[in-house]
Amino acid sequence: MEIAGRKVGQGKTFIIAEVGSNHRGDIHCAKEHIDAAAEAGVDAVKFQSLNLAKLWYMPGEPVKELHSHIDFPEDWHLELLEYANHRGLLFSSSPTYLDAVRIMCDINVPFFKIASAQVGTFPQLVRAVALTGKPVFLSSGIADYTQISSAIKIFQKEGNNNYAIFHCNSIYPAPPSAVHLKRMKIFRNMFKCPVGFSDHTDGSAIALAAVALGADMLEKHFRLDKIVDSPDAPFSLTASQFACMVRDVRTVEVACGEKARLDLELPEADFREMVRYRLVLRHDKIEGEDISADDFSYLRSHKGIDVSQEALISKYFVIYRAVKSGTLLHWSDLRGKI
Repeated sequence: MEIAGRKVGQGKTFIIAEVGSNHRGDIHCAKEHIDAAAEAGVDAVKFQSLNLAKLWYMPGEPVKELHSHIDFPEDWHLELLEYANHRGLLFSSSPTYLDAVRIMCDINVPFFKIASAQVGTFPQLVRAVALTGKPVFLSSGIADYTQISSAIKIFQKEGNNNYAIFHCNSIYPAPPSAVHLKRMKIFRNMFKCPVGFSDHTDGSAIALAAVALGADMLEKHFRLDKIVDSPDAPFSLTASQFACMVRDVRTVEVACGEKARLDLELPEADFREMVRYRLVLRHDKIEGEDISADDFSYLRSHKGIDVSQEALISKYFVIYRAVKSGTLLHWSDLRGKI
């Protein structure tokens, strides 16, 4: 899978910084998040296209109050896409209503992310995204295997095979006991596509574990240090924590190489030579005298004859010239038996 020239599923984790509702309805705050995401070194920044009037039928006051803090104005999409591109990031936003798909198609977003709430309940939106032909990430969350399969069949029917699956948990924050990271392997075996992890846990430990287990993509919420009162803040990393996680992800990727152990790394080989056990004579020996295992002590040295040669020496060699007890034995001290 490729998104705007960036590979997904070929060794380097595709990292999405999820702003969610942490913009608090302020586009300047949204841009500050993009700046922080760029500094952290992510691949993409993502928002959520939420619109009270286009999502709810006769919403109650609690829903209206919530949306007063989390709605994403439609005219933000283009402005933030251009700002993200200026900062070297890909931009997208999860559509929750059909018009949002049209808006993002009109501004040519490089990819879509469909949240599990839409994957599992809104096939019309899934089809609208599939018809764009764009790459898409599908979150599992509250969508079960059957619903994920149905969504993928829609993509396949519409000739769009550019899909990948995010394993995630729709618990905020998700306790480690509910994560079950090895489901990534199940999804990969079932659907033969890139699989990643959309992380709603506290901290970054589970995210790093997902990368170690082969996650092709990683998505996690983040916030500016000053944002403490948005609905997504409690399970978001701060910008500084997010930057640290990205550095750790790149370190984990390097550590997860698959080089076969046919040869030691050079520093390891040097260390092995330094700590080898060598043959040291325990007794004085005269010229022509036989040697047995009882004649040796085993001590570390970077020179001398390796202890692995003990049986060979005892069977086929004698002392070439007189040698004192405590001498580190060398091949020059030996000659073959006649």
